[in-house]
Amino acid sequence: MTATGSGGNTAVSSGGNTGVSSGGMTATGSGGMTANIPADPACLAPLMKAQCTTCHAPGQALSQGLDLTAANIGSRLAGKPSTQAGCGGLLIDPTTPANSLMLVKVKGPTSNSCGLGMPYGTNGLTGTDLQCVTDWINSFGH
Repeated sequence: MTATGSGGNTAVSSGGNTGVSSGGMTATGSGGMTANIPADPACLAPLMKAQCTTCHAPGQALSQGLDLTAANIGSRLAGKPSTQAGCGGLLIDPTTPANSLMLVKVKGPTSNSCGLGMPYGTNGLTGTDLQCVTDWINSFGH
């Protein structure tokens, strides 16, 4: 997917899908599905930096290719399948946000074949951090 948001920011992922927006973003996925991609909330970047980028940064062996350091996280992850073996589903599922793998994993240890909860070595996010991610991912369904 290539997505261009306000300010000329561009994000690219595999699949050849495109989206253009001002403010939030609209993306068209495979099969013609269109999803509104909200802007990253102010709470997200500091949270990702503090909790996620030790592993999920370019060149990190544990990252599964998932870069959580760059801007426009939502536009890069919406509709993108997981690269982790055994993890079916989308990192952010714009049609069913509650099924988004990012949300499932940050809520704590998983009982499916998708590995450990995140952040690694914790019991998941709590309090305002969990609320930030939950509200953000749920906003993809609107």
